Amino acid sequence: MVRIRTEHDEKCGDRVGFGGRRYPTQKPLGVLKRIIEVHSSPRDHVLDFFAGSGTTGEAAARADCEFTLIDNSLEAVEVMARRLAFALPECVNFSPCGAMRGGGRVEHT
Repeated sequence: MVRIRTEHDEKCGDRVGFGGRRYPTQKPLGVLKRIIEVHSSPRDHVLDFFAGSGTTGEAAARADCEFTLIDNSLEAVEVMARRLAFALPECVNFSPCGAMRGGGRVEHT
């Protein structure tokens, strides 16, 4: 696979990763916030089956929406838990969140 860097890549400073790596398909937080604000109302539920670093969850939380994020990578779920600590997500099949409860859900499958 050939990865071609674009001007978009250079401008996306809000990317989150683990072990020094970045998610190559991560969208800028501002773009996802706008999509969620336009297509949902506060307290709606946002679902992301391939959540990666949790950008969709952060955008949903900041738009006062509930969210469910699912990923099969334990490393990704750990990144999401740290990133979304401010939203106090409920973590399922994953312990680092401990007893935190809030308007979101992070799930390891």
